[in-house]
Amino acid sequence: MIRYIAGRLGGMLFVVLVVTFLVHMLIHIVPGDPVDSMVGQNVTPEIRSALRQEMGLDQPFHIQYFRFLKRVVQLDFGRSFINRQLIGQEIVKRFPKTLYLASVALLIAVITGVGAGMITAVYPRTLVDKTVMFAAVAGVSAPVFVSALLLRYFFSDTWGIFPAAGYGGFMY
Repeated sequence: MIRYIAGRLGGMLFVVLVVTFLVHMLIHIVPGDPVDSMVGQNVTPEIRSALRQEMGLDQPFHIQYFRFLKRVVQLDFGRSFINRQLIGQEIVKRFPKTLYLASVALLIAVITGVGAGMITAVYPRTLVDKTVMFAAVAGVSAPVFVSALLLRYFFSDTWGIFPAAGYGGFMY
């Protein structure tokens, strides 16, 4: 059992390292400069250079990546390029709403899944069973952006049950 858990944790760590490396690499490949996004075009080259040095963007790719890993292990996620706020504080500030939304989504998924399972158990090998199974397979197979657009159309635009965007819960 311990060996299995250790293997799973090792695999998870490997995936996290690969994903962070790929994202870090893609950020360097994509055209543009974070400094330009922060300060705009009307800034002197000296200010740009000083900001790049302050943020560590003047270092080679591998040094930037290993500094990033070191900071993440210390739970220091740095500052936002956009508003210069500490990212860790922003995560903590938004965590209750994220937890609430994830809990509601899980509750909806469990209720829908158990309900669909009960219907297919009561009516096996009938048109009802096949319809529920078709809907379940279609729901799992559809790309997320298609499902999101359809759900938004029905639950927000058509029926007005949920807000179209933003956070409309009771936890402000």
